[in-house]
Amino acid sequence: MGQKGNTTEEALGYSLKKLILKMPFEKITIRDITEEAGLMRPTFYNHFKDKYDLLEWIFTEEIIQPAEALIESNMMEEAVRLMLRRMEMDLDFYRKAVRIQGQNSFQDIIFQAFRDIMKRVLESKMKGKHMANRLLTPDSIAEYYAAVSSFVIIRWIKTEWEVTTQEVAQAYTMLVAEPLDEMIRELYSHT
Repeated sequence: MGQKGNTTEEALGYSLKKLILKMPFEKITIRDITEEAGLMRPTFYNHFKDKYDLLEWIFTEEIIQPAEALIESNMMEEAVRLMLRRMEMDLDFYRKAVRIQGQNSFQDIIFQAFRDIMKRVLESKMKGKHMANRLLTPDSIAEYYAAVSSFVIIRWIKTEWEVTTQEVAQAYTMLVAEPLDEMIRELYSHT
């Protein structure tokens, strides 16, 4: 687990990460989070709408954002390897987080984070291009990559045996055999 953050968001994130190791996520209250962080309860709502929003912020800040440049450069295997290494540094937290089920499950949070970044990347790469297949829109391609990415990460976190980040990154590459840029070139033509 990282050190206590300098910003309010980081302090709240650190607090949630500490608490989730002690008790089930469902039992953690906003009051628990703010007390652990040494903050007033209303401060939480200046930054996050609920504890699921905070959980999404943690995943995005710690895992997605550091890999964003690699994703934008179509270096997906390297991006996945980096994300996995960062998750590995806090594996106990992520193993607890993956147990969160229901409407705001951790799997949903991971899927949404990947979908959002992939959609941004695809929309920027596809500007000025004409779709060759109406089914394969930036939205549907982003959802596909998000599904594969979240599947691989969830599967790795849940694994009971030791699987290296290298093996997981290779599995990801095998599942997504065709690089994103090549698929874009095939599906879209310049207008």
